[in-house]
Amino acid sequence: MGSSRTRPATRGLRGSPWFWRAGALSVLAGTGAAAGLHGLILPAPVPPERIAEWRTTCQGIDGDGLPGDAVVQRDQSDGTVRQAKGANLSRELERYEPFRKLQRESREEEVALCFVRAYRRVFRLESPLEELQPVVATPDETGRVHVRLTQFYHGLPVRGGELIVHLTPQKQVYLVDGRYHATPAGLGTTPTITAAEAIAKVRDALAPAASGMRDYHTRTAVYVDQGNRPRLAYQVLATGTLADDYEFWVEANTGTILAKIALTKTLQVR
Repeated sequence: MGSSRTRPATRGLRGSPWFWRAGALSVLAGTGAAAGLHGLILPAPVPPERIAEWRTTCQGIDGDGLPGDAVVQRDQSDGTVRQAKGANLSRELERYEPFRKLQRESREEEVALCFVRAYRRVFRLESPLEELQPVVATPDETGRVHVRLTQFYHGLPVRGGELIVHLTPQKQVYLVDGRYHATPAGLGTTPTITAAEAIAKVRDALAPAASGMRDYHTRTAVYVDQGNRPRLAYQVLATGTLADDYEFWVEANTGTILAKIALTKTLQVR
């Protein structure tokens, strides 16, 4: 085969709006603040109809436990799976014709989703089909496919929540790894403060550098702190003429600044 290629997991995602995410900023000379969002995108939640289709597809595909040869490493703080590997982790699910059909038809995203749903108790996720959404499926030169899933909570992105399901050329799961969070318990999704108030908190934190900022972009998301406590928060991207742009996380009920991250720009002259 040729060099590795990347193709979007477009089933259910084509045409969806895009949100930005933290990452390296790339600013092209003369293009202004818009270029500052390059590389900061994250897909919006897929429509409820698509999730309903996944439920139908995965219905009845359940596993009692991973195969006996599976090696599982867990996060010591919350018990989530950091890595699970084995010769064929999906072996038990292949007794179901609907799962074998997904494999035969190379429907990698649905193989990955149905696998995690079948072992949701192992992964400590209550509703994986609502909480994990495929972003990209990347084939490599060996024919293996790596499906990247991003974590959401009631339609809100979860900071740093990501799980990658690795498939053999036969679409059997041989490895799952990543860093995500157990389903938050009882976390509300309605902010007490407004986005404008969150921006005001960021301006205060940046003073006097706030005068160099041109734009503030916000979205509501879930921030999980170092103690694995989920918080409803505003993610605020402050862009301007300074050497650095900034990403802030502002607690959406108290206005407390949870994190401040400098995003260094790279100037590319063309």
